[in-house]
Amino acid sequence: MDVWSLVLLVIRTIHAVAAAIWVGGGIVLLVAIMPALLKAEGGRPARLAAGMAARFGRVAGGAIGVFVITGGILAFERLAQPGVTPAYGVVLGIKVALSFLAFGLVWQKGAWLEGWESKPITGLIKSARTSRSGMAVVIGLAIYFISVLAQYIFEQSLLQG
Repeated sequence: MDVWSLVLLVIRTIHAVAAAIWVGGGIVLLVAIMPALLKAEGGRPARLAAGMAARFGRVAGGAIGVFVITGGILAFERLAQPGVTPAYGVVLGIKVALSFLAFGLVWQKGAWLEGWESKPITGLIKSARTSRSGMAVVIGLAIYFISVLAQYIFEQSLLQG
């Protein structure tokens, strides 16, 4: 393995970890933490929930920044490979567009709390339809699927090219 291949491996790992923090953290926040805190009696749990959502927003924002930077590097590297098909470029474009849509949904301060209710799974389903944070998590899951599809298309183009 040459040095550039090792650097790309590290970048891919950092990219995957940033995505896991953003999407996985959002799922944990929306499915487990927020329902428990918002269901609790009194004002203190609601304030705690708002504080946790704000802190997660800062962590997720950092992860999104890392995700965008590493994703840009990886996209240029992949698109520069000989034999890359237009199908890969289209799927990559869809992934990038969905990513920026999801980032935009939660850009505003406090967006992780907007439209949330205190019911775990049914709340997530409703949140996916009614809140920006729920929609961002669902889009993030779609991006994971698209990433797997893009990887498959890329590998097939290398095998055929």
